[in-house]
Amino acid sequence: MGLFSKFEFGKKSEASGNGGWDSLGKEVPFQQEQEREQANTERQQRKIIASMMYGTEWLNVPDVKLPDGAEDDFLEKLSDGEIDVNAEKNLLNSIKGPVRAYGVTKVNERLGADKHLRRILGYAVAGDAGFNDPALVLNEGAVSAFEKFFPTPIDFENIRESFLQKIQFTNNDAKYHEYVQDMDKFQNVLYGKKYEYYKSLQGLKLKSHDMFSGVTESGGMLEDCTDAEKALMLKNAVIDGDDFIYQGKNFKLTPDMLKNVGLSPERKTMLGDMEIGLSGCFSVGGRDTIIGYVKSDDGYKVRGYYRSNSQGVWRYLPDYVPGENGNLAWYGKGYAEEMLTLPCEMQVALSKAAEKARVPVEQKTLPSFILAGTAKSWPDKATYIQAMHARALKGDLYRETAATPEVDFGKVSTIKQAPEAVSITGLVQPNYGKELMSWGSEAKIYGRLKNRVFESYDKKLKYVISEDTSGRCFVSSIETSSKPTSCGTRSEWVSGGDVETPLYEYPKQADNYGDTGDIRGRYQGMWKNYVSKMKIIQDYLATKK
Repeated sequence: MGLFSKFEFGKKSEASGNGGWDSLGKEVPFQQEQEREQANTERQQRKIIASMMYGTEWLNVPDVKLPDGAEDDFLEKLSDGEIDVNAEKNLLNSIKGPVRAYGVTKVNERLGADKHLRRILGYAVAGDAGFNDPALVLNEGAVSAFEKFFPTPIDFENIRESFLQKIQFTNNDAKYHEYVQDMDKFQNVLYGKKYEYYKSLQGLKLKSHDMFSGVTESGGMLEDCTDAEKALMLKNAVIDGDDFIYQGKNFKLTPDMLKNVGLSPERKTMLGDMEIGLSGCFSVGGRDTIIGYVKSDDGYKVRGYYRSNSQGVWRYLPDYVPGENGNLAWYGKGYAEEMLTLPCEMQVALSKAAEKARVPVEQKTLPSFILAGTAKSWPDKATYIQAMHARALKGDLYRETAATPEVDFGKVSTIKQAPEAVSITGLVQPNYGKELMSWGSEAKIYGRLKNRVFESYDKKLKYVISEDTSGRCFVSSIETSSKPTSCGTRSEWVSGGDVETPLYEYPKQADNYGDTGDIRGRYQGMWKNYVSKMKIIQDYLATKK
């Protein structure tokens, strides 16, 4: 079998249920469905704004023409907290859900005996017992209990996140994505129109965040590419990755292949004066991945960006070691991982781009081929490490980036300093009194993160503090203000060492500080015994208070 299958875009896909019960299982052409969903979402958002600003009776009309400035006023109220979660729940509770509209029996029949849907219901109303034995919740009583405990999708959010994390840490990536799709079906069955309006409300909250988060005009802003801009970037795309070997054959990534699998540059951002196009997001080995088109004197350099599971930040992939069956056995680390971490502006843009629907690359080819096709290949890890020590690694990154750090807070090691000894002093420490920008992002083992950027007192460094929904935080990256490279990285970098200890770490890198009572997949918690005891984190928390 070759790398590209018979699948074509335009293939019919299952509707996501935006029309309520009647649309479950219905198939329509992909492009037509996307346009219909977008129009429906915008109509619902207008009705939400009118209902929350002027009265819930506006939910009962087919559509609303908003006064000039009404949407901006609403988004500002969302940002300021004037419209809080109780107001959001009141809105959703004013919408008649399936149980009220059709009765418990009909809803239970709609769930049927589907094992995935019953497992979600079981986990919600009976915890691990219902998760392990979905047959426990085949009765109507489970539906009644769900309606009582989780009257709106907002009430269900924490259970949804906990359930999907449980699936993610105990199954492969394909099975996880099956459950993500089935979670959408489940909420359509249990909430109906409530779920539609919940998703439309979430879209408004994202708009509000983008408008009032403090992100500057020059940092992380995204614009849609015009058809002419897409064509220009693809025509002048430069791909200098090595051949990808699959089933004994060599394959070379081309701009036409990127276009064919749906990874043309859809949106664009600026890193200083440098224009960068970004594709939609797809998954490679469980990691969020996006293709970048970086404008240079030679054309638009095609780059592969992925989101780290442990650190939660976006990085550039310069090289790799191939594995079996077309997989990537090992992602290159450069001279240190910190030199691969992308600047704050790129973190914002990529996080926004990843919030869009995933591109189904796997329907056309191996996703690993697309990412690997942008990078250099090494036969094994030992050869790579030998070339690294000899300063003989290949590619633009190593020509355009310093081999040693501009600022060195220590090396990453399996032997960690005592947390009380991890400190930054003098003018290079972060000034928590001045927040430069902030944004929200999703990370595989953390869920939703709030990321805040603070400048050092001497204005030479930027610190990114990432905080989870429980208020735990860590230094996810430190960067210089040096010029960008054609890879989208900075030409000078900071070695963070133990300062950048994440909330979850591989056991072999946790030393003796891993919290065995806080395990997520292959990772051990570092908050209790390490990160919370670091002065840089204690100072941040004290400033927040």
